[in-house]
Amino acid sequence: KPNEYSRKTTTDDGARLDISACGLRSTFERSYFDIRVTHPHAASNVTLTLKQLYTRDEKEKKDKYEERVIESEKGSFSPMVFLTTGGTGPEATAVLKRLAEMVANKRSEKYSHVITHIRTRVRFAILRSILIAIRGVRGSIYKERTLGASSFNLIPQHPHYDVYLT
Repeated sequence: KPNEYSRKTTTDDGARLDISACGLRSTFERSYFDIRVTHPHAASNVTLTLKQLYTRDEKEKKDKYEERVIESEKGSFSPMVFLTTGGTGPEATAVLKRLAEMVANKRSEKYSHVITHIRTRVRFAILRSILIAIRGVRGSIYKERTLGASSFNLIPQHPHYDVYLT
């Protein structure tokens, strides 16, 4: 019920979170995530350390959504804070590690290959969104590949160097 939440909690009809997933923390629990991309060199952020920046942004997201998610949605909430320079907040790092662990176990892949793949995909997605925000959409719409078509190990297990011997 909207009037039972603290003053900081968002209860607007249009207020919704960026991502939801089931089974990330426990088998039937729904987890919700809201993403924030921050530029650490912006005038408002220059005086803050990276730790202070992550803490501030995660706290703002938690104040805005966490109570509603726990009480109304009966799920868990994690703010996903990323920097335009490639940094990842503590909670986002924990979520990405858990996701990589689950994918690596399910597909019998090396954890290091999976976490590298996930981090790379996230960074390129952030870069793409920054470019779109700066210059707008140009050309055809990017079509996302499914996880099933992805190869996590970019180095072939059995390289063939016969081509270079001729």
